[in-house]
Amino acid sequence: MDETGLENAAILLMSLGEEDAAEVLKHLTPKEVQGVGETISRMKSIPRDRVENVLEMFTSVAGDNIQVLALTLEGGPIKTVDATTRTFFFGVGGILLIAADQPEGVYQATFNVNANYQ
Repeated sequence: MDETGLENAAILLMSLGEEDAAEVLKHLTPKEVQGVGETISRMKSIPRDRVENVLEMFTSVAGDNIQVLALTLEGGPIKTVDATTRTFFFGVGGILLIAADQPEGVYQATFNVNANYQ
């Protein structure tokens, strides 16, 4: 990773809470963690606009949509209603199929469910 990339990663990690930053660091190699750590220790002050630019860049990259090639549902949907709070829970298990050239990571999909209470 070049110096700008290390600085951007450092700014992003410093912008996160401690627990979230620790979660991100789990996915880096020891050498990457060392590089980001050294960069954080060197950075004295960061202009607000630089932080905003890094966060905007990360949000635009992280917010990219990836096309789902197929969705396979396993079993029937799980539906429950809590008798006390009348909270409705709906769950479905399945497999999302995405293109093989996507980056490593955790993928999720959002589905709209309409419930008709009678």
